[in-house]
Amino acid sequence: MSPPFPHAPDADPSQLDGLVIGDSSIFGRLMAVCSLRAVAGGGGSAPWAEQAIRALHQRFFSRWLGLDLEEQKADLTTYLWRTGAGADRVAELAAAGTALAPEEAPEAERGLFAQSLAVLYTLFFRAADPREAAAGAAGDETVPAPSAS
Repeated sequence: MSPPFPHAPDADPSQLDGLVIGDSSIFGRLMAVCSLRAVAGGGGSAPWAEQAIRALHQRFFSRWLGLDLEEQKADLTTYLWRTGAGADRVAELAAAGTALAPEEAPEAERGLFAQSLAVLYTLFFRAADPREAAAGAAGDETVPAPSAS
């Protein structure tokens, strides 16, 4: 089996898009790249690999910021559903805030990202139906399957 990038230094980072990240949600891809970046940032990775991962991180970050709030909520719901995580995971993500954003991103974008996560946290836990909010407070924080829109 030949390596996916036989001429790695000349590889196009966009080729990594589907190769290393199979999640259907943009947020899931962003989280996968965050994990890759944490590993690559530990040293020992080839410079071209670190550059490709940085480029993917910025790409998915920008794509997610480009979604409106309803699209972000639907995308985050897909991520939660596919990973089997409960809505309590949104609290962890909101707390992480700008730590999930690319280091190279402008401060305004990093702030917008953190603010979006905080708003989504509120939407997940402050449901219009008081019974849903009470269920979330009681620990029954399941995430419904994403709707087929």
